[in-house]
Amino acid sequence: MPLRSDEELMEAVKKGDFKAFSILFNRYSQKISNLSFRFSGQKDFAEEIVQETFIRIWEKADLFKKGYRFSSWIYRIALNLCINQQKETNIFQSLNINDDIEIELPAGEKDISEQLIIKEEYEMLQAALMKLPDKQRMALLLAREEGYSYIEIGKLLGLSISSVESLIYRARKKLIEMLSGKIEGL
Repeated sequence: MPLRSDEELMEAVKKGDFKAFSILFNRYSQKISNLSFRFSGQKDFAEEIVQETFIRIWEKADLFKKGYRFSSWIYRIALNLCINQQKETNIFQSLNINDDIEIELPAGEKDISEQLIIKEEYEMLQAALMKLPDKQRMALLLAREEGYSYIEIGKLLGLSISSVESLIYRARKKLIEMLSGKIEGL
């Protein structure tokens, strides 16, 4: 089977093609999981968002509009689920940022103390990210981790480009304030 675009696969999913759905799942499940984990800091939360996102994709396939980018549509669904789920469960009240964190440490001849410092700095950054307001955290993650442009982020979050710029600026400023003196180079 030749590689098909996401949009072509969604047209097949609309007709009940489970194989096309499986291909989309394989393409996007890890991306949605990563985004959800960065948003919440919890592996279980991320897994639940992935499942719910793909359930909605299957059940609401007929709502996908031809000419619209599938990646934008699926991220919008996942973002809405993250925000709604966070509100429903108050997940951040019991957040334990050390759960299930796996960090790839740089290769080379770094000693164990330097590796521990890198892990500690990563954990401090993750904890600081969790303290940001939802929209600031989401805009920053979409820009930095997912590589979305400000225009794309604006479309996903329903904001103007200047609002996205402002959110990201404020998020970076707050992170620097929270981490200043705690992480080398800030």
